[in-house]
Amino acid sequence: MAAALRLRMRMKRTLCLALLVTAGMLVASGTARAQTGAIAGTVADATGAVLPGVTVTATSPVEGAPRTVVTGSQGLYTITALRAPGVYAVEFTLPGFSTVRREGVELTTGFTANINVQMVVGGVEETVTVTGATPTVDIQNVAAQNRLSRGVLDSLPNAQNISSFAALTLGMSIVGASGIGGQDVGGTGGEMGIASINNNRGEDQKMTQDGMNVNNAMGTNGGIFRAGMQFNMEGVAEVTIGHTGMSAETETAGVNMNYIPKEGGNRLSGSARATFTNEDFQSDNLGDLAQRRGTLGSMKQVYDYGASFGGRIVRDKLWFFTAHRWWGDEVYSPNSFFNAIQGQKAANGVPLYAPDRSKRGFIQNYNQENSGRITWQASSKDKLAYFGNRNDNCVCFRGVQAILTPEASFNNFLPQNHLSQITYTRAHSNNVLIEAGASILINPFGFGRENTNVDFDDVAILAIAGGATTAGAPLLIYNAKGSDFLPYNDGTGPGAGLSEAGQQNARGALSYVTGSHTLKFGFSWAHGLVEANGESNHIPGFGPGQVTTIGGVPFSITAYAQPFYNRSDFQNIGIYAQDQWTLDRFTFNAGVRFDMFDGWTPAAAVMPSRFTPGFSFNKVSDAPTYRDVSPRLGLAWNVRGDGKTAFKASAGRYVAAQGTGNAQVFNPARAISTSTTRTWADANSDFVVQGNGSNPLANGELGPSTNPSFGSPVIIRSFSDDFATKNRQYTWQYSVSVDQELRDNVRLTVAYNRTAHYNQSVTDNLLVTPADYQNFCVTPTSGPAQGRRLCEYYDLTPAANSRFATGFLQTRLEDTFGDRTQIYNGLSFETQARFDNGALVQGGIVFGKTVDNNCFTVDSPEQQNFLCEIVSPWWDVGGQVKFAGLYPLPYGIEVSAVYQNLPGIEIRAQQRTFTTDDAGRTGRPLTRATSVLLDTIPRNSAFEDRLNQIDFRVAKVLRFADTRTLLTFDLYNALNANNVRARVDELGGSYGNIIAFMGARTVKVGGQFSWN
Repeated sequence: MAAALRLRMRMKRTLCLALLVTAGMLVASGTARAQTGAIAGTVADATGAVLPGVTVTATSPVEGAPRTVVTGSQGLYTITALRAPGVYAVEFTLPGFSTVRREGVELTTGFTANINVQMVVGGVEETVTVTGATPTVDIQNVAAQNRLSRGVLDSLPNAQNISSFAALTLGMSIVGASGIGGQDVGGTGGEMGIASINNNRGEDQKMTQDGMNVNNAMGTNGGIFRAGMQFNMEGVAEVTIGHTGMSAETETAGVNMNYIPKEGGNRLSGSARATFTNEDFQSDNLGDLAQRRGTLGSMKQVYDYGASFGGRIVRDKLWFFTAHRWWGDEVYSPNSFFNAIQGQKAANGVPLYAPDRSKRGFIQNYNQENSGRITWQASSKDKLAYFGNRNDNCVCFRGVQAILTPEASFNNFLPQNHLSQITYTRAHSNNVLIEAGASILINPFGFGRENTNVDFDDVAILAIAGGATTAGAPLLIYNAKGSDFLPYNDGTGPGAGLSEAGQQNARGALSYVTGSHTLKFGFSWAHGLVEANGESNHIPGFGPGQVTTIGGVPFSITAYAQPFYNRSDFQNIGIYAQDQWTLDRFTFNAGVRFDMFDGWTPAAAVMPSRFTPGFSFNKVSDAPTYRDVSPRLGLAWNVRGDGKTAFKASAGRYVAAQGTGNAQVFNPARAISTSTTRTWADANSDFVVQGNGSNPLANGELGPSTNPSFGSPVIIRSFSDDFATKNRQYTWQYSVSVDQELRDNVRLTVAYNRTAHYNQSVTDNLLVTPADYQNFCVTPTSGPAQGRRLCEYYDLTPAANSRFATGFLQTRLEDTFGDRTQIYNGLSFETQARFDNGALVQGGIVFGKTVDNNCFTVDSPEQQNFLCEIVSPWWDVGGQVKFAGLYPLPYGIEVSAVYQNLPGIEIRAQQRTFTTDDAGRTGRPLTRATSVLLDTIPRNSAFEDRLNQIDFRVAKVLRFADTRTLLTFDLYNALNANNVRARVDELGGSYGNIIAFMGARTVKVGGQFSWN
């Protein structure tokens, strides 16, 4: 009750704050280009002479009131910040000339449509209506974006999740999707996943709605921890994916995904969808993978149901729109089974595992979103909109795979998420536009045991080298989840209860527009917090931790300082100016952005744990505090002056995304040592620790702590002043491209891109130097380097280890020790085409190479071995081919397909060595850990086969009156490919065995209905 009351009070406070900020911004400045477009061009007479003083008016059902500007002295005009997507009519009037009306101008987000017209002398009553294809080349903006319209998303075979967007975006890669092997087949990818294009950092990914961040405050407040706010595609009009050449309105160089919500209009309209498939609709593609101990990975089910409805409340004044969606998937993991004997133990007390072949392990994603939007055209100049939703979702049995049983997974559940957004625009005059917005996300989350048949007394087990307890599995995590970072928080006691990760943000912008000049000033503001709490299951006689067994016998314990509770906050402010100036055929884009990030931890009393005494600390400020100035430059050249060929170049500095993850590392409650590993010899085989876990020295059945700082409240992690108080990590992006309109609605783009990351950090242990390390050798017993003596590895000497601690680690900038470089160079060829009969084609090919050089010593000389420079080859890692197309046939039949050719996963060969391994591979005992995996071959030297995926659709369109029904029959992975997407890379008897592979050919049926 107390936690709920605190949450309600916090919601009230943040709502009041956001409303005050919004009110202040109505006369201030920010950005809205991310969810708008523009129309610009030149007006001339029949002789080609420019015409100043022409009144240009744009109207559209999505815009509300008409927008009007007047051409300048060069005959140029620009109507900026038009609502997109939308279809516009543009009217040109001047006394003494016939009125010209251009209809059917289709505007997409972030695109400037170039509409040039000629006016002839005539009467004011005469109107010349001009029709023509909407321009496909933007001759003013240099930003690279992929715009996925509602029509494209509904017409092609895709699940309308982040993995589907990647399939439709050239160069985009997804890591961490939930599907079988992380590859989406018909919707198995779920809503998770980290996106990257041109080697921009996944941590810098941003997820926005109407140009405002809607991701939670975890990590970098970017796109990695996207749990909570999942998007209802029934209420989305368009998705834009920006990645290169972005203006000063954009903070980071990562993939910027902006969802544009639908709005109601004067006409009542609605839509509904339903798609479904399950394991009965899927083939068997195991094939030759059975030789590598693969077992069929398939889905249990994938479903997506939704409906939306909108219309007028007051004609031309007030509109509503509401959308509702229920969707999710359940995907079996290869070689994963629930424990048939959960709770049973061997004679030595070690928990037993026996696979229940009738109950396969699976990952479950479920989502529910209900939302509403009200739009008010308060006057001919003022427009106000409110969006609110309720979101309930879970990534259940997260991480389940062949080596991690369902009982050892966890449910990341988020039952009470809410987003509120307010947006405001004012067309103050023909030249002045004001935009503002505010957003509040309430995001409580938890990590639970529900439906896992696990209770607080079940011990987390990491089993190595099989044994009777694991049914012979060579490596298995089972019985319960143990985690230093994400422990359970669904039980009772001080570590229980939902955590909060909400955030609030706001934006504002003031634009001054003339025919040839667009000047924009703006700012963005954000505040977020994360409350982290939890406690792992207990080891009998010891405390929270995880047990490692070898051959079914206890070998070591990893202990956790739990239960814990901590909170960290951040504030992020960006102020920018952006100028766009057209001179003849050239448009110059110049901008500058000033970013201010501040992290802090409120004063707190840290609760005592089983191994750590409680302590208090005052508020920790400037942890970290960053101030960055980032210039942006761009040039667009209308080569022939006809708007069909554009040469573009851009260069820009972008800061790394920041969130509470950056403030948390400074939090004293987290800066103490929170875990250690120590050997455990269970001499009497009772699975009860005999010894004092708080004593770091060997005692009873316990060996010495590998982390002498564990159990002490002493801060063991520090940060240099340069790292904590100056500039954050940043990225420079460069791009040169040529856009060519080959014919109406057919465009070809050739682009070169370069991405370079700077100001990266390293961790330096202040208690050791390179002289404290001793070389040792390993002779792999199998794999590509079998029999070769490899002497590339270093370990602390026993004398140095006596004073060593995993703490006393200082994070510093890399230039203290050397120059780390991470540079990407890529070349892409991309086309987009639409034809009069409704057919469309889009896609292309990209090549890219990344060189990540880290060849300098911080502590261990091992940092300069054969792994210090990792090269990702042009084709094997950086090469993609993607195409999508649709073709209409007679009788309302449509056929469409999506094709992807993607890199195969990297093959590694890793040798495991143990602390006690003094006679064989290492030649002496190790000191740095109880066991460690060592790479024995260079990175990116071998790969599994490339992936070829074809998804195919046959659809039937039925029209009656104002309704349209689309019946779909989809065939995903039509070639029934079975590419390996995860494998065992640890040398030994299981080397090369399959952990996960691509889902089999799947049939999916569905229907879409719309009316207006």
